[in-house]
Amino acid sequence: PDKDGKSFLMYLDDVVRCCLSLIFNGLDYVRFEAYSFKFTRDAEMEIDNDLRNGMLQKISKGIKSRKKGEPLRVVYDMEMPKDLLKRVLKKLNLDSLDTVLGGGRYQNHKDLMHFPDCGRKDLKYPLWPPILKKELSVSGSIFDEIRKKDRFIHVPYHNFDSFIRILQEAAVNKQVKGIKITLYRLAKESKVVKALIGAARNGKKVTVVIELLARFDEASNIGWSKKMQDAGIKVIFGVEGLKVHSKIAHISTKTGADIACISTGNFHEGNARSYTDCMLMTSAPRIVKDVNSVFDFIEYPYMPVRFKELLVSPNEMKRKFLSLINDEIKNKKAGKPAYIKVKINHVTDPVIVNKLYEASQNGVPIDMLVRGNCSLITGVSGISDNIHINGIIDRYLEHSRIFVFAAGGKEKVFLGSADWMPRNLDNRIEVITPVYDQAIKEEMKKIIDYGLRDTLQGRVVDGSGKNCSWTTDSDVSFRSQSALYDYYLEENQK
Repeated sequence: PDKDGKSFLMYLDDVVRCCLSLIFNGLDYVRFEAYSFKFTRDAEMEIDNDLRNGMLQKISKGIKSRKKGEPLRVVYDMEMPKDLLKRVLKKLNLDSLDTVLGGGRYQNHKDLMHFPDCGRKDLKYPLWPPILKKELSVSGSIFDEIRKKDRFIHVPYHNFDSFIRILQEAAVNKQVKGIKITLYRLAKESKVVKALIGAARNGKKVTVVIELLARFDEASNIGWSKKMQDAGIKVIFGVEGLKVHSKIAHISTKTGADIACISTGNFHEGNARSYTDCMLMTSAPRIVKDVNSVFDFIEYPYMPVRFKELLVSPNEMKRKFLSLINDEIKNKKAGKPAYIKVKINHVTDPVIVNKLYEASQNGVPIDMLVRGNCSLITGVSGISDNIHINGIIDRYLEHSRIFVFAAGGKEKVFLGSADWMPRNLDNRIEVITPVYDQAIKEEMKKIIDYGLRDTLQGRVVDGSGKNCSWTTDSDVSFRSQSALYDYYLEENQK
């Protein structure tokens, strides 16, 4: 109970420990001990090859197989007696050669994600309400604003409702013929899906590509897909053998230029409150046409498709990235401006990694923000002297992918859904778009530059795994996420 203005909390584990004598009441024990352990099952689904079943039926059946997955990993209280641990492992059909890790007294730390504040608001982050951009909050048509010039939002700093509004306007606008969209993960009460269902009921031709193999969201995606089908939406379950990981939308109209949206993250309201992602909204004909062609490629993967503007995997994305890096090497040798700046989640593709080493060896400065897995080792004399990597773990999950190449003084800027990993470049349908609007290019560069300056939440990524903080001569630390929010707030008040 609360006492003297203080709140007291305890683990449910300890509630059970305190009550062991009551649980085993009437039995002849004089001493009680309890030890926690946690085991992880194999999450791979068993998907049969029965040609009589469609993809939806196969995935539905595969989800059920997870509950019977083989135990793969056990974390246990190190104080657990050896004979008891032996019995636990025998029950799970594991031995010392499996992943068996000694840990602390408590295992279920996931519950701490929803730890109560007990009235102590001072222990929580200050509120950063999402900013509704002026040009996207006009009383008129949002399509008209996008047709005037390209627009972008950077969630969660900017309000994701701007994208919801695009779909809602498309649902009721008499000039809209159809909507096409890829969905990878969906919120529990998805406004995106509700807007699409509204559009279908209003007679629009709506096509949704939904990825059934979005790990741990398969059941949710199956549920939503059935609701969409019931509303008359054409639902496509991706391409067998290729995950559809791209985040794109296409809106076709009877009059005026069509609209396309290309994002670095899922069209997911929940993610948009905690993941940093960028979205480009454009009516540029060549980009819009390519976005529509991606949907053709998904629906008819046996048809040859060429993309003039977009970088699309598994088609030509890796080759085009290698070509962009090669151009920087050539420009450096020719005495032209040459550099590479990248913000990404993971870098593990060996071909890309070796090409970056080659660029560094030829004197091309490479500055990167890498949040997760990174196969690059920096600071190796003669190999990676010119590679600098910062990794940011902060209030929001860094999730956007942005690529900047000097291109001999004519900077090229891209954003999209792909990391530099074999699975993204070779085994998934991903989309990266060029950014042509100069103002948006500057914004993308600012996001990277702020991240590279982050000394408060940034850590040295050098291949050692030590995750050391940066040491600087200045006493003033820089936090990129708070600086970006303040910047966007100030820009929107002008």
